[in-house]
Amino acid sequence: MTAKHLIIDRKIDHILLQRARELRGEMTLTEKWLWSALRRYRLGDFHFRRQQIIGRYIVDSYCDTASQVIEADGSVHAQRVE
Repeated sequence: MTAKHLIIDRKIDHILLQRARELRGEMTLTEKWLWSALRRYRLGDFHFRRQQIIGRYIVDSYCDTASQVIEADGSVHAQRVE
């Protein structure tokens, strides 16, 4: 693999991609519960991705079909410094 990867028709920096992978392994209890409810098309035809890179952000869950982002643990995000 090269230093850049194609995700949603954009080249993503390899550091951002690595961070998304780390976040998948470090999910909070709320994120785990949410992912359990969303995975494997449990909401009909909607397919969600977890820790999806969108631009320079990594969102908890994303559905391309519905163009919807779901963020859990708002208080966790407030504690993080960009």
